[in-house]
Amino acid sequence: MRHPKPGSGLVFLLLVFFWPMAAGAFDDCAAGDYLAEVDPRVAGASQPCDEVERFTIETPRGPRAVRLVSGYDYPAADLRVMRRDVRRGVEHSAAALFELGRLAPDDLTIWLSHLLPMEAEDGEGYAHDSHGVTIEVSDGCLVAVYPGVTGARGMTFTMAHEFFHCVQKAEMPVKANLLASDWWVEGTAEWFANLVVPGTSHSQGFIAGFDALSDHVPLTALGTDSVVFFFWLSETFGAGAVADLMAAMPAEEGQSAQQDALAHFLAPDDWQHFAQAYLDQDLRQPGGGGVASTPFPGDIHVWNRSREHSITFDRLVLARAQLEFDCGHWTLRRATEKGTWKVRETSSRDWGELPEEITVEEGSRKRFRLAGYGIAEAEGFRLVLDGRKDPCRGCILAARDETADRCLIGGWELVSGGYGKVIERKLRDTGVFEDLQYPDLQRYLILQADGRYEQSPTPSEGMSSVLSEEGELWQGLASLAMRATGRWSVEGEELRLCEAESAVELNLDIIEPDGDVSRIRESRDKGGAALLRTRRYTCEGNSLSMEEILPGAPAVTWEYQRIE
Repeated sequence: MRHPKPGSGLVFLLLVFFWPMAAGAFDDCAAGDYLAEVDPRVAGASQPCDEVERFTIETPRGPRAVRLVSGYDYPAADLRVMRRDVRRGVEHSAAALFELGRLAPDDLTIWLSHLLPMEAEDGEGYAHDSHGVTIEVSDGCLVAVYPGVTGARGMTFTMAHEFFHCVQKAEMPVKANLLASDWWVEGTAEWFANLVVPGTSHSQGFIAGFDALSDHVPLTALGTDSVVFFFWLSETFGAGAVADLMAAMPAEEGQSAQQDALAHFLAPDDWQHFAQAYLDQDLRQPGGGGVASTPFPGDIHVWNRSREHSITFDRLVLARAQLEFDCGHWTLRRATEKGTWKVRETSSRDWGELPEEITVEEGSRKRFRLAGYGIAEAEGFRLVLDGRKDPCRGCILAARDETADRCLIGGWELVSGGYGKVIERKLRDTGVFEDLQYPDLQRYLILQADGRYEQSPTPSEGMSSVLSEEGELWQGLASLAMRATGRWSVEGEELRLCEAESAVELNLDIIEPDGDVSRIRESRDKGGAALLRTRRYTCEGNSLSMEEILPGAPAVTWEYQRIE
């Protein structure tokens, strides 16, 4: 026979004293206000409470006792179904815990209440948007379930949701009881219920809630609707990531503390992945079923002229927008950029960077969807896009269906005004010329119905004479052609001539006083960037009047007559 070593008795007593309470050491549920702790409506009343069933479950932290109690005389058939569904929910929940690591609840008392859930403070619906209430009591976790309303969700599903609340309260009692923690406390419990009972539509109302709120409410203020995020999190990183997130949440009150912890839990690229997956309707529930969401794609930002668009969202709001570009060539600059974002064309499934230049063909539009998140900055997501439309590249529409624009279509001949007359007037003011007739630089203008134009296809004639100080007469005979082609469009009362190609051809004969002739021949094509000329116009019948105002120069006018 072995004898214990000196002091071993004291060690034994200490071990017994500090050893955890044996599973199943439950309080009397009929005594005092035991049930009133979970439902104050039964406080002070004589509330019968009978134990209906007791069983044990295995958890990652060892066995736990579960008892099912009721104070109402349910019909035997109904009670049998309730017992079966509650036990199934608890046992399946305990088995699912092994996917999350070493999490476990305390012993559970489950009260089959004969009441309906308490109404929310605003009188609309039931408190907590659930069919059960869970609190920690002296002998473990007390859960009230309400069979009168669980038909829509099912007792097994409801029990799995409440079971996970027991896990939260046992493992992280301070964090789980913070008001600011409601988003992940309820969201993870709803996710866990789907893990335990996959393939149901019981969470559809919360999915619809995420669809309705996620474009303007931060994730940390969504409550149970945040379950959509946890679907994605577990699908992407495994069920253990949900436990890791709960462990990473703060123990102090306030949404800013929640947001700081959440922003650091995932990398910016991961947040971007979630935004894209959600807007692509590419999320899965535990077990592989699709998430039947209908995301709002965001406000439409249209570029039909050069302008800036500002897209802003609060921190941890799922940013989204639609970008639409009208016909033309656009150059884009990010004037302000806070947060992560990507775009994809609506006809594509590939997300990427928004091009710095976009060309849209005539008669079409180009549309992009934007997804993003602002997580690291208190100001959230902010993007200011400056889109400049190049009037001389890509598509410039001649709005030929408008009456005023149809008047412009055709061939026109200059009858007065133009650049030539302005130059002639300035030369006459020098007092050098005896006689002067400067060529019409833009004598002919042809505006085609397809939005193209041609200018001065034939040369104009001019002449000049100069009398020297010695009284000798010098003369000049010129033939000058300044041809130009490009596209034309109308914006309001302005005719916009986008000159794409041009050429100058000069033939000049200088007749000297003795009759000798010097000839100058020059031809030159203009290269480089296209040139935009903007002129206010009035078109009536066979008359076209135009005026161009240039900085620091007198206005230039043209009077054209239609060529019949």
